[in-house]
Amino acid sequence: MKLFLSIFGITLPSLLFFSCQKEIASDILLGTVKNDSTVLSKYIELDTAFPSGQDTTSIYTFSYDNLKRIKQITQVKKFPGQPSTTVYNITTEFFYSGNERLPYKTIELNQEGVTYVDTSFYTYSNGLVRSDSSVNYRVDNNELLFTNTVSFSVSGSSVFVKLKEINGTSIYSDSATLTITRQNGNIISQYDPQNAITDNIQLKCDNKVNPLYNADIHYPIIYEHLFNSFNAQKNNITEDTRFTRLVNPKQHLQYSYSYRPDGYPLTVKKDDLLNLTASRKGLFFYTK
Repeated sequence: MKLFLSIFGITLPSLLFFSCQKEIASDILLGTVKNDSTVLSKYIELDTAFPSGQDTTSIYTFSYDNLKRIKQITQVKKFPGQPSTTVYNITTEFFYSGNERLPYKTIELNQEGVTYVDTSFYTYSNGLVRSDSSVNYRVDNNELLFTNTVSFSVSGSSVFVKLKEINGTSIYSDSATLTITRQNGNIISQYDPQNAITDNIQLKCDNKVNPLYNADIHYPIIYEHLFNSFNAQKNNITEDTRFTRLVNPKQHLQYSYSYRPDGYPLTVKKDDLLNLTASRKGLFFYTK
């Protein structure tokens, strides 16, 4: 998982993953999705410090079902300056009950050296995740790595977050009440006074459509559970500043975009003001 405790991808045995992959393959990109130029099909990120053709760091490919629900995200991670054989693959499958719009389950296969699988289950309240539980396995020997649960209780601008992770005989748990500020449907501020759950975050957004929004699972806080997640707000983030009690700021990113006439982004330039070598350029591609 990506957030609080672990650096692992989240997990389940490979047999289950591939059987589920067969289950959904028949309805990917059916109906009008292929011809809807507002649907994101690919996002490519570049490290422009390297020559063209050697600068790709990530390629995300998005697939949908006939209801335009996200069904699969694949990420190919590359490392400019390293041998071409150093390539990682991360695939996330989304599962739905009937015509429900929100997935009840994801399975993420993380092939980064050692292969891990994360199977996660979700419940919702008002369109946002209320609980998220995961089982994490190493694929080659079906070793159970850890289980994780996190729950969210919303009351106005306050969100009570409770988490628990079990790793063998080790149990870690924590909780905190976060203060969330929203503007135009976007989270623009997140405050955790003790940094028990997350960093403190300040965001600025534009007023344009964010095509990554429909490819994400949404929480009542800024939360990255999956490796193939984007913390996408309804509009595009133009500035992202993160703090802790000890480091101010911990992260400071600025984004600038070029847009189509209808307001959908074509490119993004991400400047890391604290580490210019980590700056990136992104390219958006849509179905035709």
